[in-house]
Amino acid sequence: MEAALNGLAGAVKQSATKEAIIQARDAVKTLATSEDVSIPFVREKCLAAFELAFDKGNDKAAHYAVEGVQALLRDTRFHSTSIESPNYNLPTQVLSSVTGVAQWNSQLQCHCLTLLVEMVCSAELRVSLQEVEECLELYMRVFGSTRDESARVSARAAVSQSITGYCSNRYSAAVSYTILKFSIMN
Repeated sequence: MEAALNGLAGAVKQSATKEAIIQARDAVKTLATSEDVSIPFVREKCLAAFELAFDKGNDKAAHYAVEGVQALLRDTRFHSTSIESPNYNLPTQVLSSVTGVAQWNSQLQCHCLTLLVEMVCSAELRVSLQEVEECLELYMRVFGSTRDESARVSARAAVSQSITGYCSNRYSAAVSYTILKFSIMN
């Protein structure tokens, strides 16, 4: 995360984005030194900086923003084990930061769709059916808004991969629960 924020800081010129990066860095530092900080708050600060980079940044800034979102999805420091309000869980926060994906360039759209598929298909994250539906809507918006064939192919693939991954994860969880329940009863 720190590398993505540092790279992003060097790639942007807008003062609002620079300020958001400073706030995100401070939040990440606080997370490392204190147990009192809210993980959703840290994610919110990081995603605010990444969203500004996606919407107003250049290609280099967008690259670092993609790396940052990837770090949020993969690094367990940013996964909360407590029960969170639905508005503050990781998938919802990520989705709210990429709502402008239909207006981005096609390369960034493809990267973003890949991140969303990774999120939906992750066995470590709790993704609700509503969040899957929101992802599907974003994929369809990208498909409908671009003439670039690579982005359209990515959007179609994202739909099928997300549905398959989500259903597979739900099935695995149900089978595991059934096996556990059966073993306890016997």
